[in-house]
Amino acid sequence: FFFNFFRSIKLVLLFLLFNVLQTCGVRAELVQTATQFACAAQEAALATFYPEKLEMIADPGATGHFMTEKRWFKTYQPIERSVEIADGKRLKILGEGDCVLRHRGTNYRIRCFYCPDMKNPLFSPRKVCREGGSYYECGSGCEVSKDGTRFYGYPVGKQMVIRFHHPDEEAH
Repeated sequence: FFFNFFRSIKLVLLFLLFNVLQTCGVRAELVQTATQFACAAQEAALATFYPEKLEMIADPGATGHFMTEKRWFKTYQPIERSVEIADGKRLKILGEGDCVLRHRGTNYRIRCFYCPDMKNPLFSPRKVCREGGSYYECGSGCEVSKDGTRFYGYPVGKQMVIRFHHPDEEAH
């Protein structure tokens, strides 16, 4: 517990240091890096209180939301289908159901396919847009919104990632 507490304090202090640098007129590239670092620090601090996390890649090409672990499903029905991924391979879909995920303190129900052979869980902005929502992406992050619900993601390499937590977890 104390290790996580002190790690969170350290990250907050680093965040404050970067804000001071921005105020003192440090170059824009460094401030942008500091902003990205501050977002990572905030996520790390949240991970201290909600340690079980799920990072879904926001993939505009995905036709649906895909989970790689069955434990995230609240409802589940076995099915037999397949999906073609970007490299042309076909992967088996073994089921579908509702996943309840926590994002920034609020629980959301998302209909997902279960595909354990997929490398990473995928969040489909295309599916959200087909259902009347919207997806916006810029260099510093992404926003998915539908019916007053908003998910925010952050860049990891060339991909956008949306971080969720398990809904049954209590902050500690």
